[in-house]
Amino acid sequence: LVMFNSGGTTDYKNDPIPTPGTVDNYASCFWDDQIITDTVKQGIWSETFGSAPNRYTVITFKLQDMNQKVTQPYRYQLILYEGGRIKCQYAQMSTSIYGDGRSATVGLADRYGISGGHNFTDRRHPPVIGPIQNGLAIDFKRMSAIFMPVLKR
Repeated sequence: LVMFNSGGTTDYKNDPIPTPGTVDNYASCFWDDQIITDTVKQGIWSETFGSAPNRYTVITFKLQDMNQKVTQPYRYQLILYEGGRIKCQYAQMSTSIYGDGRSATVGLADRYGISGGHNFTDRRHPPVIGPIQNGLAIDFKRMSAIFMPVLKR
């Protein structure tokens, strides 16, 4: 979960999009319970590339599933492009059954929590198989005042 407002949140559970009054103004490639179990090999890194008006920031996540600690960590990226485009790409989503996103929230919420591009969340009806797989990319592009997901392989 990457938030674009100050103050953060104490809401620890992933929510469907939109859910007014909880967590707002964010992008999420994989909002679910994850931890860092090895501070040398795991973490969250960011780097900015390019020059104006074509800059982009890549945030790389390499995190362990909190409930399935014996599996390989998830490895995915959230890319923020100057101009508003946002991309999620998934390199390695481990051998955990939850690595397919079946209990994760994937999408964007606006600053007031009343609209957003929601690709997936189904934490209430497991064991639904999620849409996330190795090599998948989801490209959120601004269309007027909303974001629409475009799936790529």
